[in-house]
Amino acid sequence: MDELTYLLVCIFWCISTLQAQDYTVSGALADSTNLKTLPGATISLTKNEDTIFKYYGTTDHNGDFKLFKAKLGNYSLWKKSCG
Repeated sequence: MDELTYLLVCIFWCISTLQAQDYTVSGALADSTNLKTLPGATISLTKNEDTIFKYYGTTDHNGDFKLFKAKLGNYSLWKKSCG
């Protein structure tokens, strides 16, 4: 295998490995008016090209959340809470 072919194979492998990785999206929710945390809120991610919820979870008692195994892409973050 010549050097150029070897280099191209290595680049392709690196790109395909990066695309296959899972990511964790994390953060905290708080009310914008009084900065109180929002425990028990539902968090959802949708791909920007459609409206299908891909990943979802809830905030803990501190308003923190983590969405695991998200794929690389452009998403919109949605929240729903009572009160």
